[in-house]
Amino acid sequence: MSVTRPSTSSLAVVGGAALLLALGGVGGAVAAAQVSGSEIKDHSLTKKDLKKSAVTSRIIKNGTVRRIDLAGGVLTGITGPAGATGATGATGAAGAKGATGPAGANGLDGANGLDGTNGVDGEDGVDGTNGVDGEDGVDGTNGVDGEQGPQGETGAQGEQGPQGEQGPQGEAGAQGPQGDTGPQGAQGPQGEQGPKGDTGAQGPAGGNIAGSTVVSNSVTTSGPAVVTATCPSGSFAIGGGAIAGGNKSIVGEYPSNSTGTPLTSGSLSSWSASFTGGGAATTQSVYVVCVVTPAP
Repeated sequence: MSVTRPSTSSLAVVGGAALLLALGGVGGAVAAAQVSGSEIKDHSLTKKDLKKSAVTSRIIKNGTVRRIDLAGGVLTGITGPAGATGATGATGAAGAKGATGPAGANGLDGANGLDGTNGVDGEDGVDGTNGVDGEDGVDGTNGVDGEQGPQGETGAQGEQGPQGEQGPQGEAGAQGPQGDTGPQGAQGPQGEQGPKGDTGAQGPAGGNIAGSTVVSNSVTTSGPAVVTATCPSGSFAIGGGAIAGGNKSIVGEYPSNSTGTPLTSGSLSSWSASFTGGGAATTQSVYVVCVVTPAP
């Protein structure tokens, strides 16, 4: 609504009308006949010349009251509208409280009062109260869980715990196969020579075997040895014997071939004996009894 300032003549008319109303009754009618607007000096009517509530909005011409025509504090701005609802928080952490809504707009200017004596300019209307705070924004949805970090390095190995009690003995396993025969151990030292036995009874008188000869073989050594005596070609062995020299002794004697290998059958051509070793070198002797092979 636009507001126009009334002219001096209109103020006079309004003032005259107000004066008539203020006088009231019959006296007022008389006064109306005696006082006209042209007779009232501009800006001469004061508040005390008017009856209380004598001037109402019904007798005020629309658009004639201005802001400066009203006393300070008459007009008060209306309360501004509620602030807009805060925007929805971004997805992620819980949304922060929505910002305070903007201040409400200043209230509309009140209608201008009646022109009267120009008084002091009225004070500006009080600012409208702040709009109602907007509602808190909706909490944002929780952010997506971050990817699992890389696995940390393996910690140092702890100290070994104490040994547990020994469990019960298990059942015996099946016997394994017999191992290979180990190498023959070194020959042990020769035992002491036993006492000489009693001389046996003399046997019956014997006779020489025709064509028999005795062949001997002796070896001087300090170690164990096998000594062999061999019959000449064309003869065969029918017996033999051995003599141990010094601190040596006879381990055994037997019919053999010329290399000392024991024989129990076939063509017996030699006699062998095995002697112990140890101590100084001594002579060991073997004898073989040979006979000539008969002609066919």
